[in-house]
Amino acid sequence: MASGGQNKIQGPGRICTTAEVGEILGLSYTSIQNDIVRGAPIRERGGKGLPHRIAIGEFVRWQIAEAAAREVPGNLLPYEVARTKKMNADAAVAVMEMEEKRGELVEVSAVVAEVTEQYAAVKAHLLALPSKLAHRLAAEGTREGTLQILEAAIIDTLSELSSENLAVLPSPDQEPGR
Repeated sequence: MASGGQNKIQGPGRICTTAEVGEILGLSYTSIQNDIVRGAPIRERGGKGLPHRIAIGEFVRWQIAEAAAREVPGNLLPYEVARTKKMNADAAVAVMEMEEKRGELVEVSAVVAEVTEQYAAVKAHLLALPSKLAHRLAAEGTREGTLQILEAAIIDTLSELSSENLAVLPSPDQEPGR
């Protein structure tokens, strides 16, 4: 062993015991044993009371490769990751196509066009109220009478709008096609 301030690693080809590898790399005996079980390279297998003999450079390269392999999700190769992503995307498209056929999924542009059309109809009906009511409101002399005329006109307009069946899309409790 090197003393005090000297470098403990004398070169990447140095053969070390399990205890020396632990001291040099700051690893516990259990951690090193677990790495060996997972496939870390050893030069000589230890026996009863004898430590493993490990080439420190090979051991460190193995640890780096293992760490890099853990970076890939699920320990898959890049091709398998890409293939899995493609399969997931294909499945999502198939689900969307099925939902669209069932009427459970519509394009945003179709919804926007329908809502815009309905909004225009509501706006036109509401803007028509003043001209429809002007003569009746001018003749009415009381506040209560004016409010009754306005309320009745608003209720009639809303009823008229609902009878025009502005809602083309089925409600959530209604089955498609009904």
